[in-house]
Amino acid sequence: MNMNMNITVGLPSLNRKSYLINTINSLIELNFSNFEIIVIDQSDNDKIQYHDIKTRTNSKLRIVYQDKKSLTEARNRIINLSESDIILFLDDDIVTDYSIIDIHYLNHKTYDVIVGRITQKNGWKSYPFARDYLSSNPDSSISFENYKGIQGGNFSIKKNIFNSIGFFDTNFSGMALREETDLYIRLKKNGIPVYYCADAHLLHLSAPSGGCRRNVNDYSDVSNITYFIRKNFKNIKTTLLLEIFLLLRSVIFKTFFSNNRITFTLQPIIILFKTLIK
Repeated sequence: MNMNMNITVGLPSLNRKSYLINTINSLIELNFSNFEIIVIDQSDNDKIQYHDIKTRTNSKLRIVYQDKKSLTEARNRIINLSESDIILFLDDDIVTDYSIIDIHYLNHKTYDVIVGRITQKNGWKSYPFARDYLSSNPDSSISFENYKGIQGGNFSIKKNIFNSIGFFDTNFSGMALREETDLYIRLKKNGIPVYYCADAHLLHLSAPSGGCRRNVNDYSDVSNITYFIRKNFKNIKTTLLLEIFLLLRSVIFKTFFSNNRITFTLQPIIILFKTLIK
């Protein structure tokens, strides 16, 4: 292991080349020393290339191409490839505060798992001024221990934790809905607290396409939900009602309010119900 690398920034990506380039370039501009960036590009075409990215001596960039579209497998490859003791997982369509890596790294002197703050900004277009937006519109937020959950777009974890709780469960396929919650449950069972740090902040640009969004006829999110329930809960009926509500809310939002709208259908909820009552 190259002990000079203090932290690994992991970026799973799918069909978001322009956003990914901006994200990587913004990370390379940070003042933090001795970190590496590992990109797992699962894009269909127009994959990112090394010549698309700025160069700087204090960071190391590795680009890995993965044919299979699986967020969990991409995350696991980052873990295996990492040359650091700490891994920071970020989304590929973000703009970070200048100190985000420093804050994650320094807090790992005390904590094993750190979740950062995410400001959502749907439709935000002007990338060059995004950091000015963060500076002038800070969310009022605090940091605290025993945070109940993980936000996959901004969290860091000590690499050796995976030796005790296992890697990301690759049974969560495609968009991998609930894979982060599954990881949190395993952390909790092993007595490993999650620390929420408001100062580890980024702006999520909410790219209108790519990433974990499913096609209209792709119900991998339903299979992920059913797998998650069967794996982690004994009271399936109560959990089923909650999941149906959350899935219905998601379908309604995507149909009427999202920029990436889909045709309204109850099919995923029907599939979920039929699967769980078998």
